[in-house]
Amino acid sequence: MLIGKFDVQQEVRLRAFYPDAGLSIRYQTGGKNNGVIRTVNAYKKVQPHAPALMPAVHDHGTILDGRGAFLIEETVAGETATRSQLQALIDPLTQQLRAVHHGVGISDKTASAVLGPHSRGLWNEFVELHGVDPIVNKKIQRLFERDDLLEVSITHGDLVNSNILVKGHDFVLVDWEWASVKPIAFDMAKIIINVSNLEQTLRSMHAGLGGDLGTKTSHYTFREQLALALVQTLTFYKRQSVKARKAKRTAALARQTDKRLRALTKLVELD
Repeated sequence: MLIGKFDVQQEVRLRAFYPDAGLSIRYQTGGKNNGVIRTVNAYKKVQPHAPALMPAVHDHGTILDGRGAFLIEETVAGETATRSQLQALIDPLTQQLRAVHHGVGISDKTASAVLGPHSRGLWNEFVELHGVDPIVNKKIQRLFERDDLLEVSITHGDLVNSNILVKGHDFVLVDWEWASVKPIAFDMAKIIINVSNLEQTLRSMHAGLGGDLGTKTSHYTFREQLALALVQTLTFYKRQSVKARKAKRTAALARQTDKRLRALTKLVELD
């Protein structure tokens, strides 16, 4: 047995791998909406439409009157997607996600409903703290003012390189514990900060997702939706910096913040 995670602070989160059996076991507390339950709910929605997109679930349930949830799933043997692999995976990844979105259903939400009532104030704090380019800020302020619609559906929630495992010509998305109904473009924003050719990636993403996201006059464009996703992440900076200091990862947060700002600038500069 290999211990993959052992966290017993505010919530209990445990994970163990059994290589010989090809299985992993997860246990987590936190009530009805913890990561294990979100993973199981995502599997029920994803598996019928893209069965190879996430690890197979063998069993799941709750104990302690529902206070704890467990999950037994397939262990995926693979390596984290590299930058070059990520670029090549855009087409098959978005096509499978499109099948899920259309199978589950797509609806609309306004930006204010997605971002929350305090997002603009938090963005203004971030702008002041980091000296964001006034031209970039002006364009973001216009996006806030419009309060247009975004397409939402089931999303992975943390679609970073480390959650895309590659084995040969196949890939699997792991760690769906943040899965929820959010703007489709917000998943894609996790990827664009780690690609070498942003414009090519945007074209491939949009086409793979069906080519119709953000095409209605009532909606933000796909590019604008990606920009709003980055804005939302940047508004979490203060909260993230507290966690980063405790974990001694301030340098990593600084690098991620810089990549997000550079991607945001590229997204709005051609508007």
